[in-house]
Amino acid sequence: MDIFKREQAPIASVAWNEIDNRARQVLMGHLTARRILHVRGPLGWNYAALPEGRLSILQESPVAGVRCGVYQVQPLVETRVSFKLDRWELDNILRGARAIDLSPLDEAAKNAALFEEQAVYNGFAAGGVVGLTAAATQKAISFGKEGSEIMLNLSRALVQMQEVHQRGPFSLILGKELWERANTEVQGYPLMKRIKDMVGGTVVYSSVLEGGLMIPHRHEDLELVIGGDFSIGYEHHDSRIVQLFIAESFTLQVVDPSIILPLRA
Repeated sequence: MDIFKREQAPIASVAWNEIDNRARQVLMGHLTARRILHVRGPLGWNYAALPEGRLSILQESPVAGVRCGVYQVQPLVETRVSFKLDRWELDNILRGARAIDLSPLDEAAKNAALFEEQAVYNGFAAGGVVGLTAAATQKAISFGKEGSEIMLNLSRALVQMQEVHQRGPFSLILGKELWERANTEVQGYPLMKRIKDMVGGTVVYSSVLEGGLMIPHRHEDLELVIGGDFSIGYEHHDSRIVQLFIAESFTLQVVDPSIILPLRA
């Protein structure tokens, strides 16, 4: 038995498949950082901390003449979101029903994904995660208001990235306002297509980000480290409902903050 205890749940295998597939669909609709960052893992649920390759030297020692230090590590954050499903509705899957109400699962998966998004982009101080926005050391560049200005400013951003020895491809993460500006037309040609051709990487929309970011695509110095990837487990049940949970563990390591370029709205 593992921490997910799925074998104890009163859920048929075909219903588990439906639950897992729906969760995967919802998660992929909200997870954007995994599309543009270098991802390491999953490394397992027993992977608790990321070694930083450094020692904190201690000034005290129990034995004279013996020096010592403590390894510096970055702990992973484990998240868990509980939700309840109707047992009768799950049984309807075995009866051949196709329109199954899994809305509590949808909400739980969405919230779990948004936690990761918030931590990666905006940070989570209590969990030791410095987000990309706070980590950035480059001076922000204005995204621009309309087509020609946007393309000019992005070309300036590319020059600024070359000054920190990055030559692409690059990815853009855009908040709501910048995403809407990018999805217009210039002289009948989609502006988004021009932007993608210029940066060479991926352009994604994030609902949790204000403004935007330009980063090298899947650069190893910006790494999302996953211990246990999103998985669904069992908590308890009664005659009417079964309570499940969705969990993951992760952290973000920013090795070189100079390769993160903020974009102002």
